[in-house]
Amino acid sequence: MVLTLTAAHSGKCLDVAGKSAANGADLVQATCDGSPSQKFTAVRTEASYEPVYRYETFSGKCLDSGSGAVQFPLKQQTCNGGWSQKFQTTILHSFDPGVSFLTMESGRITDKCWHVKDASLNDGAPVIVHKCNYPGSGVRNDLFTL
Repeated sequence: MVLTLTAAHSGKCLDVAGKSAANGADLVQATCDGSPSQKFTAVRTEASYEPVYRYETFSGKCLDSGSGAVQFPLKQQTCNGGWSQKFQTTILHSFDPGVSFLTMESGRITDKCWHVKDASLNDGAPVIVHKCNYPGSGVRNDLFTL
């Protein structure tokens, strides 16, 4: 399934920096423009209560959380099937009626989610791995909508 992921706090889309097809290109937020670099193919990799997906970019590379260390930038890398490229995707319905929010928890790295760094509202703000904010915290920089 092909998705556009929008940061809940800013309304901006997840994008591959510079619309690059290169390994190691960072993921950032940017004004939504419908370009291929803002489209991601979700491929389910694990059957469990909370589904686990890998997210492929327009260039056929996978989103990768690296070591999972706090502040690590989310990047695109050649798909390798590793846990750094698998994300437990949780759907939350608790904030706005009719809108589903997603959190993306990195593979087997407990309590680490995608975040727009510093809850920035600016284009080009990096998407990083950081401690998950949980429902009711009031912080939305780790929530994404479809």
